[in-house]
Formats: sequence, structure tokens, C-alpha cells
Amino acid sequence: MEQTDERNLTSATTAMERGRKPVSFAAAGVVELRRYLLHPGGFPVLRRLFENHFIAGQQDAGMLVGTVYEDLDQPDRFVWWRAFADMADRRRALETFYDGPLWAAHRDEANATMIDSDDVLLLRHTDPPHGDMFADRLVSGPPPGTTTATMIVRGAVDLDEGMWVTGKLPDILEAVLQVPVSTWRTEPAANTFPRLPVRPGLAFVWTADFSDPAELAAALNRLRAHPDWRRWGDGHTGDVELMRLRGVTTGQARP
Repeated sequence: MEQTDERNLTSATTAMERGRKPVSFAAAGVVELRRYLLHPGGFPVLRRLFENHFIAGQQDAGMLVGTVYEDLDQPDRFVWWRAFADMADRRRALETFYDGPLWAAHRDEANATMIDSDDVLLLRHTDPPHGDMFADRLVSGPPPGTTTATMIVRGAVDLDEGMWVTGKLPDILEAVLQVPVSTWRTEPAANTFPRLPVRPGLAFVWTADFSDPAELAAALNRLRAHPDWRRWGDGHTGDVELMRLRGVTTGQARP
């Protein structure tokens, strides 16, 4: 009887460890920004799989799943976030989910929607962290009608050595855009789950909600005109990409 109780206790402890997830994106030690290029007509299929199976299944495995977005400029792109307590929990959670029965039951249907699923950034908060209020919205989703802007700056060596460390850039963004801004930078740790590739190289990501596309356009015009942003842009040799997104599915599993 004692051996049985010990085995049960060990099993319960293991389940609790695998189920541990950060309470919010603001508290997460590492996050993924995942972007899938889908076959035409694949978006509603993959969205349904998320709503009916994958959000709850990933949460049970120890992940925090964020909002699913559609790209207003690329209708066949599927954009979503997920978060982990740290890199060790990321590996455990991914192994639990992708080696589990739920993914096995639905992976063929999910993979059939995708042309490319490897456009993934492994990120952490900037130093110091910035934008906790917005980061928490990644689970509950933005208000209806909101346009979410997400900018990806790649090859940001100058940011890694300067603006990230001082926190100057996040402050500039929030002051000029006039909305709460959440900022992220590359997680330097090695990818411990190589079955799911991540993009190499340095990156900086900011994301913010705007009431509509017109408010976003005006904010971007102010940003482009700001002397510090212009000075940084003139010297930056990497890629800069802005996505205009609309949230379609929150990271809150159905009861």
C-alpha cells in the first residue's frame, strides 16, 4: 500500500509540474511569436482546431496561449503567441503536448492547412520589462474592432547593445504612439525542442492596440517623424516588418 501511495504521489506531482504555466504573458520567462503561412481556405479550419482542441490542450500541457490573429494584409497568414515559465518548462510542455494523444488525433488536419510553419521567434521581455498591461491582453484579446500593430525588427545588433539595455526605445515608442506598448527581444538560449524550429538572429518586437487603422496610421506617421527613430532607422541595416492584425480567437479555452 505504501508503494502504491508513493507512486500515486509521484504521478500527481509530475502532472502538476507539467501543468504549471505562467499566470500571464507579463510574468512569462519566454514567449513565442508564431506565424504560419496557410493554404487558401486554411484559416477557418485551423482556427476551429484551436478553439475546439489546441488552446485547452496546450494549456493543460503547461503553456499559456495568446490571441489568434488574422493579418489584414495577408489573409492566409495565421499569427499567434504562446508563453512559458522558462526554457525548461517550455521543453517539458512541448514534449507533453506534441507527444500526446490530442495532437496525434488532429495533427494531420492541422498540418494540411499549412504551407510554412517555421516562421517563429523565440523571445523574452526587453531589459527592463516593458508593457505589462498590454502583455496581459494577449490572452483576453483586444476589444472588438481593434487593430493590433506588431513590428518585427531583425538584425538589431545596435538595439541589443544600446537601446534595449537602457530601455530608451520602449519609452520612445509609448510616448510617440500614445498607447500602451509591449516590447520583446530575442531569447538567446538554444532551442531545446528542435522539432519546432525557430528563426536565428537578433530581433526586437513591439506590439500595441489601436482603436482603428486610421489611429494606427497617424501613430506610425508620428513615429517616422521622431528624430530618435529616424536616426536609428538611418543606421539600421536589418529588416523591419509591420503587421496589421485583428484578433479573432482569444487564448481563453472554452469551458
